[in-house]
Amino acid sequence: MLYMKIKKLRTTVDKEIILKALRESKTPYTAFIARDLGIPEQEIFKVLPSEECTELNHAMLPEIMTELGKCESVFLIVKSGGAVLEIESSISKQSASGEYYNIAGEPAHMHIISRSINTIFAVHREPGSGKPMKYSIQFFDFEGKPALKVYLVQDKQTQKYRKEDMAIFNRIKELYRLNNNE
Repeated sequence: MLYMKIKKLRTTVDKEIILKALRESKTPYTAFIARDLGIPEQEIFKVLPSEECTELNHAMLPEIMTELGKCESVFLIVKSGGAVLEIESSISKQSASGEYYNIAGEPAHMHIISRSINTIFAVHREPGSGKPMKYSIQFFDFEGKPALKVYLVQDKQTQKYRKEDMAIFNRIKELYRLNNNE
């Protein structure tokens, strides 16, 4: 019976069900909430209030990555099939080659398949349970699955975000907001 509810929810994602699940969940991880609801993770970000989530223009991926490359370091999460990679790295060395957007950071080295990215969100929400607010830029494929998540990193001594990184995050939100010209 539960499977049927989830199956139905996948075709008609109800905003109130998602928001209720976010409020009541004991986990701050949107991936787990999406899994439990049987929906692609990007659907959660689509219903978050504008003060928590801004959809960005995915055609501006190179510009967004260039801005993120100005951060001292970021925390990258890449999920592919049966593995999840998490690494803190500089991503300042970047280039484009055909359909690939290349990152030759230190220590991370990766290639983003630009044509596979369908949606990008700037996310700034309090995950709860006393944990600090998380600031991230999240990239999703055409199935609504996460391709890349880039989190700002707090200074290890002060446990605060660098002012320069916060300025970069806010600039990305403003400059690359979807339908920014409207």
